[in-house]
Amino acid sequence: MTDQEMRIAIEEACGLKVFVLHKLYHDPFGYYRENANGYTNDIEKAWHVTAEVAAKYVNSRKDQPDRVIAEHAPTPDYPNDLNAMHEAINSLPEELQFRFTEKLESVIKPLCGKPWTWIWLCATATARQRAEAFLRTIGKWKEGGV
Repeated sequence: MTDQEMRIAIEEACGLKVFVLHKLYHDPFGYYRENANGYTNDIEKAWHVTAEVAAKYVNSRKDQPDRVIAEHAPTPDYPNDLNAMHEAINSLPEELQFRFTEKLESVIKPLCGKPWTWIWLCATATARQRAEAFLRTIGKWKEGGV
């Protein structure tokens, strides 16, 4: 999976909102505020919504100048940020956290040359390795990509 695919899949799994709504033609205040109540120029203050909510507001008629479109909101850099992965892992239910450790082991073990080095490698796993294990745990990992 690519880093962007991983970011979006993890964000969705954590229940975070992954879209912002804005006018087709960006103007300085093109992002919608919460519940489409006015506009803002700051994407961080924009209304962050799920795909289901975005679908209610997106207008597909191309002839409308005030057409509303959705774009992916900035997501935490899960494959490169250990702190973001820590938060994601903590969002898992307890039984899945245990399964995560098993999946992390399965990601790490093929990289080991000596027996038992995988324990150390699991403890020092990169954010990308943790992201892969997280997605394998919840059944969202796709082979291929990077």
